[in-house]
Amino acid sequence: MDYENEYVIELINFLPLDIEDGKEFKFIAYHEKNIRKSLANQLYQSAYISCHMIFMYIIYSYVLRIRDKDLKKFTDLVLCLGDDNKKEWITSNSPFIFSNYKEASILNFLFLLGVEKDHINEYKSIIKYRNNILHATGEVMNNTLNEFNNKLKQLIKCLEHISLKTENETCYWLYTQFLNEYGRSDILLKEEEYESYINKNLIKKHHLSLFDMKKIAKIEYSEFVGFIYKKKFKLLVKYINKKYPKIIQETHIILD
Repeated sequence: MDYENEYVIELINFLPLDIEDGKEFKFIAYHEKNIRKSLANQLYQSAYISCHMIFMYIIYSYVLRIRDKDLKKFTDLVLCLGDDNKKEWITSNSPFIFSNYKEASILNFLFLLGVEKDHINEYKSIIKYRNNILHATGEVMNNTLNEFNNKLKQLIKCLEHISLKTENETCYWLYTQFLNEYGRSDILLKEEEYESYINKNLIKKHHLSLFDMKKIAKIEYSEFVGFIYKKKFKLLVKYINKKYPKIIQETHIILD
């Protein structure tokens, strides 16, 4: 997205690249439009609220990825919360399945990624701050661009920390799982078919963001030498290069 504010750009880079048409797409589009209009009119509190909505959508997407990585642990934690219509949490692929449950409680799922309790409590304070500014207290807490930027940097710092936890435990695992499946001898794709396969079975399925694609592009090619999917790894890099050429330039991938 063509934003002038660098922190909004950073936040947007954490959004899943392939968002479903319909409810999810309209939700993100609405808040992106509101951010643009609010910043143009110096309505920083309104812009922050929309940024927070996008932030929580990203958090929900991370939680779904935790489920993909370890369904048993995820299911056990869901059962601890009580079985009140949470069965869809196991099967649905929409981040909105968590919307009827307390946001702060959803953050507890980040424990399964190894996020420390102190950090989870810090993230919960972000939600508390958002709740406070939505109450009729007579206060406007984001009066200046500097205040808005500082609060936005707090959201980004949170997402960066979670992302570090997902890099090995989740993102790398999903990536190698995809290559294991993609490299099976019974999946014989023509080169022109690989793009839709990659998009459906890696990017869309696991809600990968531009930030995630940068991490994937940094995985050492040498780790996969000798695997049966060596050629298909090259096709994946070719896909990244075609769709997101700046990533390849930044990571300097070299394929022999």
